[in-house]
Amino acid sequence: MSKTKYIKVPVIDRMPEEANCYLTGIGPHKYSQTMNIFINERGNIVKPNYWFEEVPDREQEMKEMLEKARDKFLDLKYDKDMPELEEIQCEIEELLNSIK
Repeated sequence: MSKTKYIKVPVIDRMPEEANCYLTGIGPHKYSQTMNIFINERGNIVKPNYWFEEVPDREQEMKEMLEKARDKFLDLKYDKDMPELEEIQCEIEELLNSIK
């Protein structure tokens, strides 16, 4: 089962690609792609500052990839005079700790 999440999109950045009902900063409203506006249930134009876009939540997938990379680093026998590899390994650990 695929998880989803919502990201906040300012209307000055972009509008939705499809006509549909979207949750906005002022409640759920219909978006008219042909007129490029949001409309409330009474048919009046509303001007929210932002809307929420549904996107796939890939957190678990990213966590698994980071764990795989960490495990490969642990298996490597690299030269200790390569501090950039140690830094990358530390960054991977920090990222993993932040999403646990």
